Amino acid sequence: MLISKLSHTSMITAKQYILNGAITIQRLVDDWILSDSGVEVTVAQNSAVFLPFPTKEYTKSGFYQTIAPFAPLLFTLGLLYPVSSTIRSIVLEKELRQKELMKMMGVTEAELGWGWFTSFYLFFCPCGILTAVFTNLLYAQSSFGWLLLFWQLTFISCIVYCFVISSISTKATRATLIGIMLFFVGYFLPFIVDYQDGSSAVITLLSLHPVTAYTYGLNMMGYLEDSGVGVQTTSIFASEFPSGYTFGSSLSMLLFDSILWGIVSWYLNRTLQGDYGTALRWYFPFTRQYWCPSYKAVDVEPPVDASSVDNSAIPIESIRVVQNPSDTLDIRGLSKTFGDKTAVDSLTLSMYSNQITCLLGHNGAGKTTTIGMLTGMVPPTSGSAKVGGYDVGTDMRHIRSNVGVCLQHDCLFPQLTVEEHIVFFSKVKGLYSTKSKEECKESIMASIKDVALLEKQHNFAKDLSGGMKRKLSVAIAFCGESKVIFLDGKFMLCCIVVHIFCLFSKFLTPFISL
Repeated sequence: MLISKLSHTSMITAKQYILNGAITIQRLVDDWILSDSGVEVTVAQNSAVFLPFPTKEYTKSGFYQTIAPFAPLLFTLGLLYPVSSTIRSIVLEKELRQKELMKMMGVTEAELGWGWFTSFYLFFCPCGILTAVFTNLLYAQSSFGWLLLFWQLTFISCIVYCFVISSISTKATRATLIGIMLFFVGYFLPFIVDYQDGSSAVITLLSLHPVTAYTYGLNMMGYLEDSGVGVQTTSIFASEFPSGYTFGSSLSMLLFDSILWGIVSWYLNRTLQGDYGTALRWYFPFTRQYWCPSYKAVDVEPPVDASSVDNSAIPIESIRVVQNPSDTLDIRGLSKTFGDKTAVDSLTLSMYSNQITCLLGHNGAGKTTTIGMLTGMVPPTSGSAKVGGYDVGTDMRHIRSNVGVCLQHDCLFPQLTVEEHIVFFSKVKGLYSTKSKEECKESIMASIKDVALLEKQHNFAKDLSGGMKRKLSVAIAFCGESKVIFLDGKFMLCCIVVHIFCLFSKFLTPFISL
C-alpha cells in the first residue's frame, strides 16, 4: 500500500472532478459495459477508488499478512517447552524443600528470585539475539535494533509470566500443566479483537497476556513490511487504523507486562502460604520493618525466669545465670494446631549457649514441628519464641543469618558434589566475607573430613547412599560458623552419632539445639 500526498492544487482538481458529475456518468457507463458483457457485478458493489495520475511506481505485497496467523502460532509452539521447563524448575525447588532450606540458611527471597531470573535470562538473551537475526532476514526492511528490542522484551515478559505461575502452586507437575495451558490461551486472545479496528481499551486489556502482546506485535510487523516501510524509527509510532495501534504499542505493553507481573510475582511469593515456610502479612509492603530491617533493635529484655512457670510435677535442673540474653533461645507458650489436631501445646522452654539440648519423644510428639516453628518453616498458631533476642514471628531474616539447620529429610541438590554443597552454603553464611580464601578452603575440607566424606568430596549428591546424604546434611548445618544449630531426625547409627558428638566438642561455644 502506498500513501501519496496530493498537493493543494491536485486536491482542488480532484474535488471538482468528483462533484461536477463526470465520475457519476463514468460509473454508469462502466456498469452498462459490465452488464452488457454478462458480468453480474457493478462498480458500486465493488466500490470505486480514486487515484491521482500519474502515481509513483510501487509493488503491493500481501505475503506477510498471509502468514500473520501462523507466525505467532509457530513461535508460541516453540516456546512451550522452555516455558514449561522454567516453571517446573522453580516449583520443583519448592516441592523438594530446597528453597526453604536455603532460606533457613540465610538466603533471602529476593536473592532467590533474582538468581532464577539471571539464570533463565542468560539462556533466553542469546535466543533473543538469534531470533532477531533470523527475523531480520525474513523482514528485510525492518531495523535490526528494533527487532532485537522486541524479542528481548518478549522473552523477559515470558520469564516473568513463569514466575507468576510458579508463585501460585507448590506442585511442579500441576504448575507446569496450568502454565502451558494458560500460555497457549494467549495465542487465541487476539482473535477476539482485531488490532486494526478494535477498541484500544480491549486491545490493551488483552495485551496484559505476554503472548497476546507479541502476537499483535508480529502482526503489526508484517503489516509494515507489506507496506514497504518495515519496522523503523519513523514507523513504529505511525498508525492508519481506527484503533490507533502501532508497533510501539506492542513494545510498550511487553515492557508494562514485565513490570506488572514482576511486581505481582514479588508480592505473591511472599504472601501465599505454601506447604513449607511462613508467609508475610498481606500488608507487608506498608511496614517499615520489611524495607528497613536494620531499624529493628534486638530485644535485650531478660528471659522469663523458669521458676515463674508452674512445673511442680517436672524435675527442674538448675542452670547458671545468663549474662547475655542474646545467647539464649526462649520459647513461651508456643502452640501449633493442624485442623483439630494439636501438634505442639503451649511449649515453654529456655535453652542456653554452650549447652546441648535434646528434645525426646515418640513419633508425633511435635519435635519436628517445634524445630520447624523456630526456623520459620512452619508458622506458629500461638505463642512466641526468641532466638538470640529476635522474635521468630517478625525477625526471621536476622535469625536465619545465624542458624544452621539439618532437616529430618535430606534437601540436597542432585547435580552438586559434596564439596560444592559445603562451598555454596559457606558462601551463603558469609564465611568468605570474614576469612581469606585459604582459610575458607581449610574450613570446608575440615567440615567434609569431620563427617568422613573426604573420599566422596567430588561425588554428586544423587550418587551418595542414604547414610552419606545424612552426613552431608549435618556438615551443611555446621558450616559457616553458625551460632545456633538445629538437628532434626533420627541419628541413631553409631557412626553418625560419633561424628555428631565430635562436632559438638569442636563447636560447643555456640548454642546448639537437637
